[in-house]
Amino acid sequence: MKRKLTLITFVLLAASSLLLGMDEAADVVAYRYLQQGEITKALEIYLQNNNYSGAGMAYCSLRLYEEAISSFEKSNDH
Repeated sequence: MKRKLTLITFVLLAASSLLLGMDEAADVVAYRYLQQGEITKALEIYLQNNNYSGAGMAYCSLRLYEEAISSFEKSNDH
């Protein structure tokens, strides 16, 4: 099952990179990780790509509210 999820994630990343570009593709993969409950993996991707809104969502999921507020403040989409 885990191998299947990894394969699906890889296919999503490859397809998204062709359609959206690398930054947006990474955000799609990170969002999928959030949906699957793999929040720390999603957070790593969001932080690597300076997607502070996404990082804020991940921090909220981890109940790290101070970090979430800080991330949302850093984002450009208040």
